[in-house]
Amino acid sequence: MASLDELREERLKELSILKESGVSPYPASSARDTEVKKAIGSFDALQKKDIGLTLAGRLRSIRKQGALIFFNFDDGTGVFQGLMKRDEVG
Repeated sequence: MASLDELREERLKELSILKESGVSPYPASSARDTEVKKAIGSFDALQKKDIGLTLAGRLRSIRKQGALIFFNFDDGTGVFQGLMKRDEVG
């Protein structure tokens, strides 16, 4: 298990990467258009319509498995597990 100093150093490194890429790590507003609870409740209908949604919340955990990354996302109304593929995300 990583020490507190190692965790802090890693978070500061990630913070500087965000800032260097022009992303505000603590934005004053967001473009969220739905909540996780509503998105999960209407998942089948949304999937058929192939609509994009904008969510805002916290990544609670990230697990890297080769070219895949699994994550848990929480916005206070619900939690879901997501998947990113290295070849589909820059």
